[in-house]
Amino acid sequence: MKKVLLPLLALVSTHALAFDARDVYEQKYAEQPSGVYQDSGHLFFVVKQACEGDKKYSGTKESKLAEKAFYQQLLAEASLRRVSFDPNSISLSGQLKKDVLVSIGQQYDAKALISHQLLFDRDNGSCLREYVQVADATQFEQEKIQVPADTAEKVRNKLLLDAMEQQDLPLLASYMRSLDLTNLESVYAERTKAPYYAVDFQLGDDPSAYSQFCEQDSKYCPKQTQNTYQFDFNSVLDTAFSEKGIINLNSIHPRIKMSSALYANAKSNFDSGKNPAQIELDLTLSLNANANNPLAWQMLSSLYRATNKPQLALYSAQQYLSQQPFSTESWVYLLAPLRNEDQQQAQRLHDVLSSLAKHAQFSPWAQNQIKVYQ
Repeated sequence: MKKVLLPLLALVSTHALAFDARDVYEQKYAEQPSGVYQDSGHLFFVVKQACEGDKKYSGTKESKLAEKAFYQQLLAEASLRRVSFDPNSISLSGQLKKDVLVSIGQQYDAKALISHQLLFDRDNGSCLREYVQVADATQFEQEKIQVPADTAEKVRNKLLLDAMEQQDLPLLASYMRSLDLTNLESVYAERTKAPYYAVDFQLGDDPSAYSQFCEQDSKYCPKQTQNTYQFDFNSVLDTAFSEKGIINLNSIHPRIKMSSALYANAKSNFDSGKNPAQIELDLTLSLNANANNPLAWQMLSSLYRATNKPQLALYSAQQYLSQQPFSTESWVYLLAPLRNEDQQQAQRLHDVLSSLAKHAQFSPWAQNQIKVYQ
């Protein structure tokens, strides 16, 4: 019985405005000329359209002319009252909310979203078409038009993708803060800072080259760390993990070929699903040869997940994001490791990715990760 009553109550509520407005109009404004009248929380848009040509009754032609005149009244009244969107109808915060509101204001006309209802479209017996529309007057106050949720979502996604395409790190950090994605915000904020150079002369370069570089600007000197990881000669892993992977890590003299060869060795074993210790060793050496090898950081995160080291998996994934900050795929890769530390933040990230997947292209792997995320 309750299931039947609820729709009926909703129907009664929907038509209550019209019934009440009809009474008000008939009692006070039925004899008034064309115009806009406000009363009892309603705005009445009244058009009295005379017959076109020599005939006894008004009809379809006059009705269409009256409707056109009504929309002119509506636009004029909305402009006069400076109708605009309600910022509180956008469920965002900070810079992203501001930018969404500005973008919506530029792309969409708030006046077009004013709801109204036809009260009368009738001939009054003297070849005069009486056309009356009514609207809730509160819509005509400033910042009262509700932004549809799907519109706000679409605009938000475009702003995120535009910021990625423009490679705007400060803006991305601000947007991540608006979305309450604190880990991603930290990664993007760190990327705006000067790069941090890991020690990298032990694998063959002249140590004096590093010393000279360090003397020129001491802020680039590495932190003193103890090597926790075997073959982490240049303290690349130690340095990255001491900052939870959130560091703008670089190499002074990267050995790209050596790093790629070591990564290839690790990938061969990884794809075969064997020898995790050797995989870790090869990836460690690969990153010591070139700290800016994102594929090595990505695989290292996968390895740590597979070997039940969730914290290191997250740190590696965050360094991977730091090195691939303008790829939504790196956001997807962060999903699973992040869930082990902060399930709520991971869920927020998943919600954003699920929405973005409607407007952006993702690889089949990424699409599947978003789909199967639990």
